[in-house]
Amino acid sequence: MNSGNPLMKGIRSIFHPGRETSGSLDIWGSLKIYYSVAIISIILTAIVTGIMAMAGIYPSNGISPYSAGIASLLPASISTISIVSAVIGMLVVVPILLFIMAIIYQLIGRNFLNAWKGSYEKTFAAAMFGVLPAILFYWAMSIPIAGIVLAFIFSIWDFVVLTIALSSQHKIERTKSIIVVLVGAIFSITLAMLIMMFFAVGFFSAVGPHVIPTSTYPGNVSIVSGGSALP
Repeated sequence: MNSGNPLMKGIRSIFHPGRETSGSLDIWGSLKIYYSVAIISIILTAIVTGIMAMAGIYPSNGISPYSAGIASLLPASISTISIVSAVIGMLVVVPILLFIMAIIYQLIGRNFLNAWKGSYEKTFAAAMFGVLPAILFYWAMSIPIAGIVLAFIFSIWDFVVLTIALSSQHKIERTKSIIVVLVGAIFSITLAMLIMMFFAVGFFSAVGPHVIPTSTYPGNVSIVSGGSALP
């Protein structure tokens, strides 16, 4: 289906999700809308962070304590780091996550909860619409202090648009789409925690004996000496 101007379609879906998120979209059509909005957001992020860099203000996103230390040595790197983070995040990371989240929602909604019979393309379109509020206004979250509040607001906004989009795409009650999104969120968080725990256990199992001081073992037993007590 030809959605017209992809950028305007994406922007309208943010403010009028009930009307603008319906209609059939293939994967490529969804990606065109997403990337149109993402590119505008990257440009706005570059402008805002550039102004903030000249004013000596650190953005509240895209800058870690470590990179902030580097930025203090080279002021121009403040905006550079934020822009690079935005480019990588919006053009690479988020699209990959969209494919993954759409798979999760499709498995839960169609196969587990039997909430719909629609295709993966419809679920992907809904997932795409669901991230557009935070993507379009990513630049606003660079504002110190206010950015934290705005990040919370856009998370709620994303949730609302996503549930409406799922309902519109699959022609189901919004209550069902809310349940699918909540179950998907719980599943994703649980899966992420299990993966982190798996890698953490593997990491400490591999390096733990080599980095833990021998003084921490009962009786001052040395692992290196084969378990014999040191005098």
